[in-house]
Amino acid sequence: MHMLGYLPVSKRNILIKIQATPFNLAILQTYAPTSDYSEEVVDKYYEEVKDVLKEVKSSEVLIVMGDMNAKVGNQKLKNIVGQHGLGKINDRGVKLTQFCSEYDLCIKNTFFQHQPRRTYTWKSPGDRRRNQIDYIMIKQRFKNSVKQCKTYPVADIESDNAPVVAKIQIKLKKLEKTIFNSLEKMTAFSSL
Repeated sequence: MHMLGYLPVSKRNILIKIQATPFNLAILQTYAPTSDYSEEVVDKYYEEVKDVLKEVKSSEVLIVMGDMNAKVGNQKLKNIVGQHGLGKINDRGVKLTQFCSEYDLCIKNTFFQHQPRRTYTWKSPGDRRRNQIDYIMIKQRFKNSVKQCKTYPVADIESDNAPVVAKIQIKLKKLEKTIFNSLEKMTAFSSL
């Protein structure tokens, strides 16, 4: 694997493209505005993200990850949110799930059950509150390629956010021989 290129869009967004087999990866690292910002700023942020996603080819595996400053909770929502998130969804979480629905993404770190310390991604100064606001999202088509997704709260990164790490293994499905043989027979029959 090697990097095909990168697009530093703003202080909040960078897109990196990586050559991989069997599909190239398009990874958007992002940082959403905190609750201190107005809805107008948040809307502009999502418009910028949507503009960046125009650079992603349909043949690439899209991964969106970062500090979304949103809580999506632990109530299963279609194929977008799993039942292993933390807490309850908030307004920014609703906006994030709408974005995921529009771009056919699922929030993978809500689909794996872990101890709470492997689930929360942010803690307040003095460790009074803990939340899950950082996520790894992937296209629904590749959701089963994510084999594991969890937080590493003991990582010394001098931040109030803990890194979220995913193990991803992308494989092509093999056509079963019976299907392949049927196609050969149909082709032979139609050429008579």
